Amino acid sequence: MQGQLGSLAAEFLQYLEAEKGYSRLTVTSYQSDLRQFLAHLADTGAPAELASLTLPNARSWVVALHRRGLSPNTVARRVAALRSFSRYLAEEGYLEHDPLLRLSAPARVREIPECLTAEELAGLAGVRGRVSALALNLYGPVTVNDGRWVVANHQGSLYSLARVGA
Repeated sequence: MQGQLGSLAAEFLQYLEAEKGYSRLTVTSYQSDLRQFLAHLADTGAPAELASLTLPNARSWVVALHRRGLSPNTVARRVAALRSFSRYLAEEGYLEHDPLLRLSAPARVREIPECLTAEELAGLAGVRGRVSALALNLYGPVTVNDGRWVVANHQGSLYSLARVGA
């Protein structure tokens, strides 16, 4: 990453990994998001300097992301990365205040998963009725209760309940 913002972004990414304990995958995602913001600055003729980290430039980037057809969830994640970077710069004294405090992100879309038919579920679990199995593309153990509901055990005490069949 180039310019003053590029150097500060590298420092920020190191901070996320070393001090905040973020996973390498998360840090890589933040790096990609910040690179894309810096590329947007270059495309608009703005230098990669602290003075370019402004609310209008950030909003321009968000508009460009929407125009590229990215999902609201993807845009929200990228905005979150940029806002975290801006907050870090303010907390570390590189900026007097966080210029992106008022930068809003699109609302995240929560999609309801498709229902599996009883046959699909039986094929997945290998048996009908009350079973416990590890299902692909789900976050954890799956329990089928009475052939009507699937409970996916997520992290901690979070659970998802899905109806089986249409």
